[in-house]
Amino acid sequence: MKKFMKIGALSLALIASLFLLNSTKAATVGGSATLDITTTPGSCTYGTSLYIGTHASQFAAFDITGSNFLSSFYCVDTEGLNTWTMTMQATDALTNGSQTIPAANVSMIAATNQVTSGTCTTGANQDTWASIGTAKTILNKASALNDICTITASTVNLAVHIPTSQAVGTYTGTLSLVMPF
Repeated sequence: MKKFMKIGALSLALIASLFLLNSTKAATVGGSATLDITTTPGSCTYGTSLYIGTHASQFAAFDITGSNFLSSFYCVDTEGLNTWTMTMQATDALTNGSQTIPAANVSMIAATNQVTSGTCTTGANQDTWASIGTAKTILNKASALNDICTITASTVNLAVHIPTSQAVGTYTGTLSLVMPF
């Protein structure tokens, strides 16, 4: 009889616990989810070669314009920086031995910046002719969205103002690019 009573008590306890499990009470609990999108270093491609050309000597000053770099300029921002700039400057005169053409006589124009992937905003660039004796902007991102994107200037051209009665010869100089990455 004692065994029967123990089994009965256990059965009642089991039935009571089933009723408690089957009761319908809604509850909301907090939790968290984390997503980490990692970055890779941004990169830029830029014109690496420029041949301005061969021109006959002249007594009067003259300009050589439209000399185009052999590749386009673009930067891929995979870090989502708010803003960045790529600039170009003629950091020294064009020289031929002791003869020079001042760095201020070198000018640049860049095609208007375009977003070729992503949704960032471009900033102002040097889209009119200007001396690059001081640095001028080729590419510029002006987005406050931390977007990733690619900005391109399809052409970058140089012009050189040749002074009056400039000596004949091959002139070379240095262009410096400041890269955002």
